Amino acid sequence: MNLSLPITGTTRKFITTNGKEIFFDSGMGGIVVDTEGKEYFDFVLGFGPVSIGHANSEFNSMLLEQLSKGGLLPTYSSIHAEYCELLSKHYPDWKTVCLFKSSSEAVTAALRLIGMRFTKKGIIRCGYIGWHDVHLACTPKWHAPRGSLERESLYFTQGMRGVSDMEPVYNWLDDNISTLESLLVKYEKNISCFICDFYALGDNALDKLRQLQLLCRKRGIAIIVDETKTSGRLNPAGITMDENVDVDFVILGKAIGNGIPLASLMVKNVNDWNFTDSRIGGTFSRDTLGAAAGVAQISLMTQWDGYLKLPRTGIRVCNTINKAIEVAQVSQFVKVMPMFSGALFEMRYSQLIVKDIKKRALLERCFIDKGILIMDGHCNYICLEHENIDWENLTNSCVKALLQWKTLLLRL
Repeated sequence: MNLSLPITGTTRKFITTNGKEIFFDSGMGGIVVDTEGKEYFDFVLGFGPVSIGHANSEFNSMLLEQLSKGGLLPTYSSIHAEYCELLSKHYPDWKTVCLFKSSSEAVTAALRLIGMRFTKKGIIRCGYIGWHDVHLACTPKWHAPRGSLERESLYFTQGMRGVSDMEPVYNWLDDNISTLESLLVKYEKNISCFICDFYALGDNALDKLRQLQLLCRKRGIAIIVDETKTSGRLNPAGITMDENVDVDFVILGKAIGNGIPLASLMVKNVNDWNFTDSRIGGTFSRDTLGAAAGVAQISLMTQWDGYLKLPRTGIRVCNTINKAIEVAQVSQFVKVMPMFSGALFEMRYSQLIVKDIKKRALLERCFIDKGILIMDGHCNYICLEHENIDWENLTNSCVKALLQWKTLLLRL
């Protein structure tokens, strides 16, 4: 099918082993359908935002009710108050600074607030924290598997502003606490802020966060935790807020809106920051649909016990794929690793495969051939409605995809 599409906006394509690009038409629950009517088990979920499931009727009804009242009113409205109050009910020590359409905006807002408070302008960052210049300039491909060549090179070196000797940005690349401490010691006079993608902290992320929190607090360095990938699946907000770790800002995003654009900047100590003069937010910060999606997501996940069921389903998905890996006899090359209690999962590769992007990409394409969307070089996601998928079909499709990959590897 020839489609007229935007020039850019996402660079990832879903392609079969024959080189055919797939376009999608609809989704229902944990399944998506392409423009030719083929169904796929969807573990991409729009790269994470879909947390309940595609086209959930009760979620849609709650959004339609809000749309009947108007999509953009002169100022914040009752639905914004309802969403903020829901968060405050669960997390009384935290307040909502502003709502956004993307987490990149929320990260930029947090960095501005820190820039207004501190004379030092340097930043240490870890993980993908957004597409704005200072987030992205001179970074590795954070989503690539650890040990891959993409994690060892720097990209996005042209056309980026806000990264200079006056506003230095340093990468913490290996999520090793001793390496971070060395960076803090070396650049302490320049650093005002540490920011990390919570997911990028990897295994034992919460323990690492507590350790780096102590290192930063000792030096008076502000802390931003971006929970865009991890919020909304295990609890209404993020793990940082659920554990009440003493950081300055937390960014919530993606799953909190079940596919509707919504991000929230959360603050721990309101009196520490100059919100009046920071000029944060814009026209669509008061969009009512995003706030209504946030209310609906929390309400339905709570009503359906989704914060417990979703990670359990994720563990079952991982066990199913790993069983197929054993049946196909490719466990020496790859395995699936559940992350954050099963809310997300990663493909983990042997040293032979992790350095070879062609072999990794080929596995993704074999899965696509057999009707499964699993990403290489990015975490994969679970939604609540995955519990209702055809598990026997998933097992058989995984085995077929892995056997195909095993055969094609011999030709590379």
